[in-house]
Amino acid sequence: MAFAWGLLEAVTLFIVPDTWISRRALISSRAGLVAVYSALPGAILGGVAIYLASVRLHTEILAFYDWLPGIGPKLIAKAGDQLEQSGALALFLGGYTGTPYKLYAAQASATGIGLTAFVAVSVISRGSRFLFSAVISSLIGRLGRRFGIRLSIMLWLHAVVWILFYAFYWTAMAEWQLD
Repeated sequence: MAFAWGLLEAVTLFIVPDTWISRRALISSRAGLVAVYSALPGAILGGVAIYLASVRLHTEILAFYDWLPGIGPKLIAKAGDQLEQSGALALFLGGYTGTPYKLYAAQASATGIGLTAFVAVSVISRGSRFLFSAVISSLIGRLGRRFGIRLSIMLWLHAVVWILFYAFYWTAMAEWQLD
């Protein structure tokens, strides 16, 4: 599940693998780490596929991403501008700012970032964020169990938090795109 989610989110899916990773980590630290180490290769494979495809289909890929929820011309331009100005550092920081990874993958080649650098920074950026999600959720799960909160309650709360997060994110992105 985590591998497929990582792959699909890097290419088209608009909900991050952190949702699954953090859910698994609430259940157990080990399950969270397994999800991290499963999602990461999928995400990198998806990123490389988009990177390579964008060499020939750059305009078409960006037009398709403009159609996806939470993405628009301003966000696409923002990712491209960040890559132009900061190079691979933008790819790293983008994973922590809400800018979809797929936008960096689609524009990295056009901004002069080589495939090797793209992969290396992707592994560090995606891996660190996935791991962060797992560690935080694992700690929350342990704390919840220590205070006697049933796992079923924590899993429901987890779902509610992610639903609220995406409601806020998509609302903010829609408003930002209109400005």
